[in-house]
Amino acid sequence: MCELQFIKRINGNLTNKDVGELIKMLQFGSLRNPDAFGIYNNKVFFKNAGIVDLQNFDVGVFQKSNFAIGHNRYKTTGLAEDNNNNHPFVLNDFVLSHNGIIYNDDQLKTNFNIKSDTDTDSYVILWLIDHYFNKSQKQYRRDKIIEAIKKANKKIEGTLSVFLLDALTKDIYYFKNDCTSFYFMEFNKSVLIGSTNKTKFKYLYLNSGFLKKFRTEREPISIKDDTIYLINDEVILRELGTFKNKEESNKKFYGYGGGTFDKSTLEKWTGWDDNPQYREIKKEDLTAQIDQTLFDYMGYIPEYRFNSGKDGIIVEKGYFDFYNIFKDDLTRTSKGDYFLDLKKFLIATC
Repeated sequence: MCELQFIKRINGNLTNKDVGELIKMLQFGSLRNPDAFGIYNNKVFFKNAGIVDLQNFDVGVFQKSNFAIGHNRYKTTGLAEDNNNNHPFVLNDFVLSHNGIIYNDDQLKTNFNIKSDTDTDSYVILWLIDHYFNKSQKQYRRDKIIEAIKKANKKIEGTLSVFLLDALTKDIYYFKNDCTSFYFMEFNKSVLIGSTNKTKFKYLYLNSGFLKKFRTEREPISIKDDTIYLINDEVILRELGTFKNKEESNKKFYGYGGGTFDKSTLEKWTGWDDNPQYREIKKEDLTAQIDQTLFDYMGYIPEYRFNSGKDGIIVEKGYFDFYNIFKDDLTRTSKGDYFLDLKKFLIATC
């Protein structure tokens, strides 16, 4: 799967440190999502295959705006070497980045005769929004966009977490369904940060006084599923309405890095038993995925073992850094060791 990153200075333009924090989030996101990355605002965007590398790009241009959006890609459809397949996507005045998978994209491309230079499933979201925006009879631009988002989602089967930028007005729309995650955090009433992975918040603004406050008191801003939010110079996360996706004819299940899990495990974790599409993941593949994720977070792999149900891992209580990083998702065993539920640890979208 992919990751989305976001930063907005509430008053004034982004500082050099703000841009540095977004790049830090993108670099961290590249560890799990190494195929491509993108970064953009209403005036400029840059995207490329591979892990984050901005040596040939002047990131200082983002200090001329008060926000920036980033994307880390783990490809599912469309080669990353073809930059047309990487995020963000641009169509007329709209710019879009997406985390998730659209299951019926081929059908939509056929039904609507969607033509583009990209092979990715994500592009159909942008195309449909632009399509319904142009057909809308609403008087005001924002109302037309909201209507377009709702109508587009009625056609879409899949998982989604989306930033849609109206480059003409600088309005930013965010929406997600219940199979994806995203977290916003306001720092010191001056900066709004967002990320697919809330663990990143623990490493931002390390030299600031409000990091400690976040660790001890703050919780991410609650984001409702199936809700359209607006972010601009006047409002932060104003709810504009709700949407509903098309009921799915098939469900696909992906872990971080695009790996899927065997049917029995999925049914155990999700309660779904409607013959989802899946491929069986071998134990050594699962172990490799856990090892990589632990290394991404910690810089090394602590010793662990599977519990008897094979649906979690147990790490001995002496690994305090493991506890500090994953404490929100841990429970304790009878011996005081740390138990981490693999569903929480690996499943990115359902």
